[in-house]
Amino acid sequence: MKRTVINVGLLLFSLGICVLLFEIVLRIANVSFPIFTVVDEHTGWRLRAGAEGWHTGEGTIYIRINNHGLRNRNTTYQKPEGTLRIAVLGDSFAEARQVEMDSTFSTVAESELAQCTTKETQHIEVMNFGVSGFGTAQEYLLLQEYVWQFDPDIIVLAFFSGNDVRNNSKQLSNDPNSPYFIYNDDGTLQRDLSFRSSPLYTSQTRLSHKLLGAAINKSRTLQVLNRVRNVLRQQEHQEEPREEPEQHIAGLDTTGIYTTPSTDAWEEAWNITEDILLLMADAVRNREKEFLLLSIGTEVQTSPDTSKRKQLAATLNIKDVTYPEERLEGLSQTHNIHFLNLAKVLQEFAVDNGTHLHGHFATDPNYVGGHWNENGHRVAGQAIARYICNELLQ
Repeated sequence: MKRTVINVGLLLFSLGICVLLFEIVLRIANVSFPIFTVVDEHTGWRLRAGAEGWHTGEGTIYIRINNHGLRNRNTTYQKPEGTLRIAVLGDSFAEARQVEMDSTFSTVAESELAQCTTKETQHIEVMNFGVSGFGTAQEYLLLQEYVWQFDPDIIVLAFFSGNDVRNNSKQLSNDPNSPYFIYNDDGTLQRDLSFRSSPLYTSQTRLSHKLLGAAINKSRTLQVLNRVRNVLRQQEHQEEPREEPEQHIAGLDTTGIYTTPSTDAWEEAWNITEDILLLMADAVRNREKEFLLLSIGTEVQTSPDTSKRKQLAATLNIKDVTYPEERLEGLSQTHNIHFLNLAKVLQEFAVDNGTHLHGHFATDPNYVGGHWNENGHRVAGQAIARYICNELLQ
């Protein structure tokens, strides 16, 4: 019995030494796969403050999340004197894990706006509140619950028609882990926070899950094991590959957004989306701030290959693929909202220069779908800065 205890002790000690050495090697090699998000009682989920590690997929980028849960430099709630703050809301295009932080359109816009300062505004700070997977409902809730405490002067909403309209509909999205807005009997919107009773939310709010998450985020060894587990799960449930490169973005709709709504569900999705946009615009006006709505466009809208747009339009039996921008521009004109059609700006640049603004040719020259590459972010950031400087700050 004594010898057995000694052998077991030696075995455990050896395993501990191996795990320790593995942990040291991972840290030296800077290998980390932390959990980037945490559940949130208002928005369903948010970025985890202080998270950092590698993101793989469309490129391999080392991601750092700041002290307030933003993909941004560390900052303070209090706005420095002489500073004008711009808060950018959006989904994965705004968070932009596919490029380095200095290459995101938020950072590019901030750099460009440095030429637009005045004696009263000596510095312009652009804060990136983008969160992957968010729809307009979550972005509005984020604004109301978290963004105002930073005292921004301008709110910029990056609207991605590729999935934002669908994401705003509980019926079309069917995601039990997201908040929604639904209509009351009198036609007004109310929050639907039923996600708080979903299995994912309730499990991740338990103390045991929080402790496990904290342990994973502290240990590189546990991060690797968790990464392997997640990859194996994805392989088990992996769907057949799709032909449309755009659909590398989760939940992307490549047909329904380009035509007038053909079903009650799509009509309601658009109505809810527009009403949330108006709620956001009113919330900004009530604080005497400025609101800018961007329509960032989809890959087919901004491709340098004009035949792709013609082919899709012919398939859908429509004139062109500009319906989302036309509808948003009409809403903006009716309600006096600043609107920038980035889809048009990006398309013109892509066609004139024969340049793909989506995809990452450094790793896969044939992959032109997905999120913006550095060129896409640069062109978008410059266009946003020009609009803000010329239309909002003069």
